[in-house]
Amino acid sequence: MGDALKFAMFGVNFLFLAMGATMMGVGIWMAVDDVDAREAMAMAGVNEDLYWTSVYFMIATGVFVFVVSFLGIWGAISGAKWALFGYIGVIGLAIIVQLNVIILTAIFWDSIDAGVESNMKTTLQTCYVNENATDETSVSWNEMQTDFKCCGSTSYKDYNGSIYDINNPGMIVPWTCCVMKSVKEDYKEVDVYDRTKCSSDAKEGVTSSVALHVQGCYPAMKDHLSEHSAILIALTCTFAILEISGIVIAFLLVRKGHD
Repeated sequence: MGDALKFAMFGVNFLFLAMGATMMGVGIWMAVDDVDAREAMAMAGVNEDLYWTSVYFMIATGVFVFVVSFLGIWGAISGAKWALFGYIGVIGLAIIVQLNVIILTAIFWDSIDAGVESNMKTTLQTCYVNENATDETSVSWNEMQTDFKCCGSTSYKDYNGSIYDINNPGMIVPWTCCVMKSVKEDYKEVDVYDRTKCSSDAKEGVTSSVALHVQGCYPAMKDHLSEHSAILIALTCTFAILEISGIVIAFLLVRKGHD
């Protein structure tokens, strides 16, 4: 029984160890070389300080998970009760924090949702230049609109009165809002279905079009996440099960030490 508990504790915390290492790796990658993540954050109106805060938080969380998993493994191998009690306390605290985050997110979701959508719209209207611009915001919007087949934040009407609209009279929306026959990876060579109809439909304020993407990018992003929600839920539940399993196994090891 004792060896089985130790083996189970080692297995659970080996998975935690892998998760911690993965989080550290992703955080370091984002800090060093992930241009796409910075562009996406810029498009959503997130300033650079907040971006780096999120990167450092991910790295710190990875280190935390990594260290706690070592604590659990050490407690299982050595039978040290201080390590097992410390492990139970830290994991328990982490579960409480996670529950608070979930509850607060659920309570304030409408405000968060509206805030992200509003920031995206403001960034589009004040920072987007055109289809050929090389700044992070413009590149990010062009890629988003092409990949998700969308236009603007809420809809293509977000371009009304924007910097793009002012500097490109008569164009209404950029060609990245138009339906494509084909597009190369660098977005430099494209074959637009019907650029003239795309612009005329945008000018007329249509609700559906064969030439213009009428859906906004924020709804398109939420639809994309919704389609993959099962994966996100599965990962969350797996992590929760591992945390609870770790606490139960550590408690049983402590009890066994008293026998």
